[in-house]
Amino acid sequence: MRAIVGHALVVLIGLPVCCLVPALLFGPALASVEGWRAVDALLYVVGDLVLLSVTPVVPVTPLGRAADFLSSCVSFGVFSWLLTLLGGLPVVASSKTLLYKMTGRSEEEEDEEDAPLSSTLLTFGAFVLVIMPAVFLACAVLLGGPLALVEGWSFSSGVFFTLGLIAHCQSLAPTTELQTDGGRLWALLVAIYALAVALGWVCGIFLLMPAMDSFCKLLGRGAARVLHLEGTFHGNLLAFCAVSIIVVPALMLPVAAGLGASFTALEGWSLWDGLLRVAGNIVLIPLTSQSPATIGGKVLDLVASIFGVGLFGFTVVVVGALPFVDDCADRLGGKREGIGPSLKFAALFFLLVLPLVCAMTSVPAGAFLALVEGWPLADGWLYAAGIMVQAPGLPPASLEPSSAVGKLALFVAACWSLCISVGWGAGVVVASAGLDVASRRLAGLIDPGIEARRAAQMSAEPEAPPQCMHLLACAVPSSPKGSRTFL
Repeated sequence: MRAIVGHALVVLIGLPVCCLVPALLFGPALASVEGWRAVDALLYVVGDLVLLSVTPVVPVTPLGRAADFLSSCVSFGVFSWLLTLLGGLPVVASSKTLLYKMTGRSEEEEDEEDAPLSSTLLTFGAFVLVIMPAVFLACAVLLGGPLALVEGWSFSSGVFFTLGLIAHCQSLAPTTELQTDGGRLWALLVAIYALAVALGWVCGIFLLMPAMDSFCKLLGRGAARVLHLEGTFHGNLLAFCAVSIIVVPALMLPVAAGLGASFTALEGWSLWDGLLRVAGNIVLIPLTSQSPATIGGKVLDLVASIFGVGLFGFTVVVVGALPFVDDCADRLGGKREGIGPSLKFAALFFLLVLPLVCAMTSVPAGAFLALVEGWPLADGWLYAAGIMVQAPGLPPASLEPSSAVGKLALFVAACWSLCISVGWGAGVVVASAGLDVASRRLAGLIDPGIEARRAAQMSAEPEAPPQCMHLLACAVPSSPKGSRTFL
């Protein structure tokens, strides 16, 4: 009973309070510079954090855009901390146990080197196609009613709108926009809870699957070996760039094309529009104005969106587990013990390192967008930077790619954003000592017996290497420095 109450308090109260931190830091500044209402500034900043736009205001002054960029970087810091902490809640381990019961497999069987690929695919398929939709629908029913009451919608409209937020499927939203500040605030709360379910819980489940550990290590070592720089920092850096810049977009495009072809049959769209619709669902950025009008099309859109959320979480985990991410945490001082070093690392990473990296990686993407669309270079950079840090108010409001090449470049830039801002950012946080301590303490508060059970499990299997549970960083036995890894 205490565990249930603890989970409820963390998600229903603690999560929204944490999301208010960047709003209180940057909201007053944006309101002052742009002349906004205080509530609009709060809605704008929190909306950036949870990837939801609930207010029409956007910054138009250079100072406002600079504050928006920094606010979005800090919001990504909070986002990363929340993502990793939520993935470490005890309920994630319980969900993994239920998943293995459904598939009739055990974690030990899938951890074996000769475990069949079909078994691993069955486990992933059951999670993405059965458990995720069921959980998303249950959350939508619980949260959609109050929103419908505040906005004067029917109950079904509230449920569909909430399900669209959780699954990032915009075609389920009612045709009318949110009209009241109360409705906008509740929609933000729903989006915050969607963050807990759709990303924190999903990423936590993926991290606990034994196959993920083997796959991530194989991918990192394989990329570095191809470059003949295995085991070096520069080799790990080049491997990270190869995976983020080439491998991730190259794998996502065929998936988007395969699912997008179904829209051609159901909605009569071109294959290109179907591909852009699914690709936008995966990277959480609309790439086409086409929206399904038939019941079959909307059902397909929901399925593609849920699959996209699963692929989003899978990509975050894979990229965050690459050796380069752990090297970065070590070089930035994230593995030093103590409150002081942890706070210093967090400030350095989220106020300086992450903004600089996002600004620099936006240059090539922005330059290419500017070239193919005929934009000024500054506008191309603003558009790419807005994608990189999920700040849609950075570029001019009228700026949208119109050519096929421009939209494809936008998708690739969004993939880079997923890998760098979320995957790398969350991975560095996970590898830090401060997150390890925070996760253990939070899990201990929710379930006081969890440490005792871990100790009993370890004593029962003295020869087994320590496993990294609940998105916690752990020491690698073979390393003389006791370095930490994402898995």
